[in-house]
Amino acid sequence: MTENTRQINTEMPEVFLIINMQIGFMNNSTQELPERIRVALSENSGVYPIFTKFVSEPKDDGRLDPYLGMQEADPNTLICPELLEFSSDKAITTKNPMGLNLGVLEKLKSLNSKTVYLCGLSTDTSIITAGQILLEFGFNPIVLADYCASENGSMAHFAGLSLIARSIGSAQIYKGKYTQARAN
Repeated sequence: MTENTRQINTEMPEVFLIINMQIGFMNNSTQELPERIRVALSENSGVYPIFTKFVSEPKDDGRLDPYLGMQEADPNTLICPELLEFSSDKAITTKNPMGLNLGVLEKLKSLNSKTVYLCGLSTDTSIITAGQILLEFGFNPIVLADYCASENGSMAHFAGLSLIARSIGSAQIYKGKYTQARAN
């Protein structure tokens, strides 16, 4: 794995919160997303990427867990190979598929950046929830619509964007190619 040696403005970096970009979440609806995110990170050296990695816990109470195959030792929990050079093996593990926990929030606060660019999976679940939580905790979440997708297909992705517009505001959705100059 290559160490991330890009120059980052640590006083106020542009933070990409990259949610659930794991092998186990890839399907026909999501397979092109890792490459799109990789290109955006490659072309924007001042971006600070934070990856979240969902890992389910075994349930002993008989409840059905749709993510049972996403336990720590399972290869499905690995970050997609296209993004490994940017994750530097520092993905923050979450026990919920929404991509946020106290560790993620603490990391964001430590970076002293109010704006957080959201990308990854899934627009209709994790991305919308992360946006709402970040807003509640005083951050300015910007959903990078072209760098998100849903495992449930494009209709679910667009439905998620519609709900994001209603819940945190349409101004919080950025459509198009991400470049640092255009997003600022």
